[in-house]
Amino acid sequence: MDNCIKGFFIPVEAWYKNTVTGNPEIWIGFYCKNGGTAGEFKIEWDNIGIRLHAYNESWEALSKMPELIALMAKYDREKIEPDIKEFAEQLKKIGFKDITEREKIGESGGEKKVRSVLKKARKEAGMTQQEVADKIGISYTYYAKIEAGKRTGDFYIWDKLEDIFGIHQRKLREE
Repeated sequence: MDNCIKGFFIPVEAWYKNTVTGNPEIWIGFYCKNGGTAGEFKIEWDNIGIRLHAYNESWEALSKMPELIALMAKYDREKIEPDIKEFAEQLKKIGFKDITEREKIGESGGEKKVRSVLKKARKEAGMTQQEVADKIGISYTYYAKIEAGKRTGDFYIWDKLEDIFGIHQRKLREE
């Protein structure tokens, strides 16, 4: 986890013009300066309470965040239910960096323009980035970087995107 920071981000759907589609969520993990992750998971607010969604590579990352576990235990013990903004502020207080705006991570170099055809297809399908990522079987972060032109994605992902949107992958890759 060298060259990575302990951070979090709030997906664009939760902060842009305050239009949340689905449940509010925060993604937490180790984010690397090269644009990758060294394990991430999400915390979601739903009608039952606050839920942790951990994936295969996220358990190691979570094990290196005892301060987060302590914060969640305190919320449980004291029956505190913070909203997403209050939770984000608490994360900052315990040393997590808000990387909601990705350029705060560091120099990514060679950034490309947003893949406008892919983004338009997703929006026309009425899907969020999270929904597309779930359908493909990849993390939200990885999909968002593909759509932003910061990651290329392998042939399997582009085949899936072609199936989802019914548009040839060469067209979907256009800026």
